[in-house]
Amino acid sequence: MDSISVAVVDDHKLFREGLIAIVDSFPGIDVIYEAANGNEIIRKINSQKPDVILMDLQMPELDGIEATKIIKKKRPEIKIIIISMFDEDKYIQYMLEQEVDGYLFKNADSSEVERAIHDVMEKDFYINARVAEVMRKRVIAKGASKPKLILGPDFSNQEINIINLTCSGLTSREISEQLFISYRTVEGHRQRIMSKLGVNNMIALVVYALQNGIVELDEL
Repeated sequence: MDSISVAVVDDHKLFREGLIAIVDSFPGIDVIYEAANGNEIIRKINSQKPDVILMDLQMPELDGIEATKIIKKKRPEIKIIIISMFDEDKYIQYMLEQEVDGYLFKNADSSEVERAIHDVMEKDFYINARVAEVMRKRVIAKGASKPKLILGPDFSNQEINIINLTCSGLTSREISEQLFISYRTVEGHRQRIMSKLGVNNMIALVVYALQNGIVELDEL
């Protein structure tokens, strides 16, 4: 398997260099470049695309919020994990709405960073306990505790199964083994599911599944 390529974006040189050293120590993961602000990372992805971007939020010139919007619009296949000191619900919820693939805090330990990188590549999303808490609050605030599938897209039984298993954290390969279908069939179903919802990543799919009772709050 090819190594996972990572870009680190943070305006604080000391933190950025420390994070690079940590990520480069992970087997099978390589930092290919760094950037000090949103404008710099946008320029660099035009010449070399990383698999994953570790993105700070508060930066000069162009912050991580705006940079994420631009990158997700131009290159939605790039996984973006926010690494920020902001742990308020409003920041987490807003970035989930921008379809980031994970949200970490700057006090995260190295093992969580490594796990998040692998999860966004293998499962298309990473949700820790803090992010799950915000998602639960969002669902409860909207009063979405009962199934509302009749109001949403027309999903087949197989698609419902795949949504459930995806939200449980299974990879496409694991889903294919459990449902006795091919990997390509699972990937095709997942693409159709996201197309029906008009979303580009799995975080948005998980939010939809919660709001419509496909999965329960305590399953995350």
